[in-house]
Amino acid sequence: MAVPLWAIALALQAASTAARRQQQRKIENRQSQLALAENQREAGRQTQRDAALNETLAGFDPPVQQQAIARAGTERADKYAQVQGTGVVPGEFAGSPSTPTEVRTEMGNRVADYLRRGRTETQARAKLGAFGDVQFDNNVNIGRNAQELDLLGDFTRGSQNALGFEMEGALNEGGNWAMLSDLLGAAGTGVSLYSMTAAPGAEQAAAPIEERAVATRAARPDNFDKLWQHRSSRFYQ
Repeated sequence: MAVPLWAIALALQAASTAARRQQQRKIENRQSQLALAENQREAGRQTQRDAALNETLAGFDPPVQQQAIARAGTERADKYAQVQGTGVVPGEFAGSPSTPTEVRTEMGNRVADYLRRGRTETQARAKLGAFGDVQFDNNVNIGRNAQELDLLGDFTRGSQNALGFEMEGALNEGGNWAMLSDLLGAAGTGVSLYSMTAAPGAEQAAAPIEERAVATRAARPDNFDKLWQHRSSRFYQ
């Protein structure tokens, strides 16, 4: 028994829809892979950002800052001590040999006192300068951390822009399925249009004579013999 044209058209349209869905699955799978890869890259960049920020913040803990200030103060004090010398009163400040002993002693004591007060003052300056040194180092570290975070931010923005282009490119996935869907859809449309424009009884005329005879006899058994004889006489003319 011949399959009706409308059934063929319906099957072609169903196959076209299935092919289109297969293409859509290909696109979705590809886009999911791209999104997963981008999430993994961003997770790595976030780990770098957290590490850089935590390292900078760790340097601001009070014990760490106090140790840094003490270390900077010691370094400054050593440098000042190298400039000041041993602290012994130079001979030119002790007076000449002809200077009375009392005068020379008084001058030496005063110079020694000045030197002692100078060393005390430089120690205080060393501590004060150490605080400034540590603050300078802190600002440098903050600047470096900001540069690193900004660089990682540039990487993130560039990667996300590239992801947008990759997502658009993923729309071309499953191109064979799309072409197959178009062909099946066009065939289904063509069959559907042909079934609507075909002459009445065209499908039935395509069936074998014996099948049409049986169908006619089942529908109108009283006229079957006359109809069959009429058609048979025409067939053998």
